Amino acid sequence: MIAKKGPMRAAGLLLGLMMALPGFGCAFADAEVVPVFVEVKELPAETEHERAIEEVEPAEPTEAPADPTEAPTEEPTEEPQPETTPEPTATPAPKPATELAVAPVTPVTPPKPEPEEAKEYSVTWAPGAFANQTVNFQDELVMGQGAAYTVELNKDIQVLVNGQKPKSRLKGVSLSFASSNAKYLTVSGSGKIKCARFGAAQLFVTVQLPDGGQKQLRKNVKIVDEPKIRFAPDSAVLEDGAKLDLSQFAKSPILIASPNVNAGISYTVTSLGSANGSKVSLDKKSGSLRVRYDRPGDAYLITARTYGGDKAMFTVYLGQRTQRIEITVAQSAVGADGRVALQAGRSLALKAVAYDMTGDMAARQDITWAVIGGGQYASIDNSGLLTAVGDPGQERGIIVAAMASDGSGASSQVSLTVVP
Repeated sequence: MIAKKGPMRAAGLLLGLMMALPGFGCAFADAEVVPVFVEVKELPAETEHERAIEEVEPAEPTEAPADPTEAPTEEPTEEPQPETTPEPTATPAPKPATELAVAPVTPVTPPKPEPEEAKEYSVTWAPGAFANQTVNFQDELVMGQGAAYTVELNKDIQVLVNGQKPKSRLKGVSLSFASSNAKYLTVSGSGKIKCARFGAAQLFVTVQLPDGGQKQLRKNVKIVDEPKIRFAPDSAVLEDGAKLDLSQFAKSPILIASPNVNAGISYTVTSLGSANGSKVSLDKKSGSLRVRYDRPGDAYLITARTYGGDKAMFTVYLGQRTQRIEITVAQSAVGADGRVALQAGRSLALKAVAYDMTGDMAARQDITWAVIGGGQYASIDNSGLLTAVGDPGQERGIIVAAMASDGSGASSQVSLTVVP
């Protein structure tokens, strides 16, 4: 069997087999030579399919040799089949991706900015203006001769926006200064004022505002030669454990000092009677004190002195203790002779007021009433209502007392007459 490898290779194999047969060569030599023409056609290149066919080796011949006189018969050459090119398989077109449904976008209109609130500016002296440096009485500034002070924005002068203190520092604000009489009061462009001599003058401050407007403040300045320090007020009632700052630099200064007394003040304390186990701790440099006591009633004197010899005194009373009591009677109950007469069976309202050691009305009005003379003819309740009881038969004098209940022993008395 001859594999399909082409006509040229098949002819070569056949000729080889014939020459190998015994006697074939001789017979072939004597025989008439008949030329055999083999047409060689160039075949197309082997296809991948043909290369895949296994080659088969020729088998040994089993048939009897052919007659040497017989001309060899040319084996028909199988016509090569034209190479078949497989038709290309159409590649399916990719399916278009499913489009996502997109909601229509509605354009967003930005909100209109709210109109900015109109700003109204005002100026005023700041709380604590000129504090700790001068004696500042409302609209008048009292300063000592030779004293100096620098006026500053925010510390002494405050700019308000719509009546409120601004949360941040305002831009475009400036100050300019002037004096009504430079003979007594001089002022620099930076706001430093100086008292030249005894007299009076006015300080003018013009405030340039952010909106281009201007506001003006003025302060009356009096230059005097007065004591350098003083206490205002000059006494206080303190409860157990209370603290008090007598320094001129306290938030609510009690000690008021002229501008040339900025330091150098010393403090001392003197007991005015300590029978109730009280104690006052005083810082001699700062003027800070603290009080402790078991019972109210004691008093202490605090003295502040400058190195120049000026001094001021402050009295501390321990506890809300009553100093005195005043009893009042309605004027309609007072007769022409000045006596207070109460008819039997009638009532009369009495009033009592307690005052503390500073001379002010006591915070606690704890008062006890009693008829201490002629109690059989009258009685009185806790509110001070006096009532004449029974028939006195004749005019009887009675005494009514109002007493403090805080243990101070303060009391007051009034005499009345009960008539039939």
